[in-house]
Amino acid sequence: MTQENQILEAIRSGNKSALEELYVLHRVPFLRWAQVEFQCSSSDACELYQIAVLITYDNIVVGKLKSLHSTLKSYIYAVAKNKWKEWQRARSRTRNIGDPYLLQLIIKPEEESTADPGAVKIVTSALQRLGQPCQELLECFYYQKLSMKEISDVMGYKNPSTAKNLKYKCLQRLKRMVVKKIKMMYV
Repeated sequence: MTQENQILEAIRSGNKSALEELYVLHRVPFLRWAQVEFQCSSSDACELYQIAVLITYDNIVVGKLKSLHSTLKSYIYAVAKNKWKEWQRARSRTRNIGDPYLLQLIIKPEEESTADPGAVKIVTSALQRLGQPCQELLECFYYQKLSMKEISDVMGYKNPSTAKNLKYKCLQRLKRMVVKKIKMMYV
């Protein structure tokens, strides 16, 4: 029986030290591999390894991993690859321009000393292409500093809640336009 199969059986039988043995067995080669394969930091590689080992351990304990078709090492690496892809998908969804930075560019586009001039140009252009009523609503709120009640009165909305909801949707639309333009520049 191989060392990995012994670890697998020990974990199944409730031996707590088997988790530590599993963790130590492939840690160093995994960390080197992950840093090269995923071009990540040592702390990301370490976190990824810990998660992959815990997922493997849980899968053994609950009976999801009953037998090995390859090695525990391969299983851990496959779990890590899947977890890394999941992280990348999550990061790509949130890698958009941050709301505070976007708001700074909307509110103070003329202050180029605090912002990237290219970003100011992109946001200004997107604001102009945004169209009505979004452009007017955002200008009322950010430039004229009108309250939602005042905006609903000026723009003829039913109530301040409608103005607030539309402001959110317009800001999200502006954000998508800016992110799309930035992605086009770097692709």
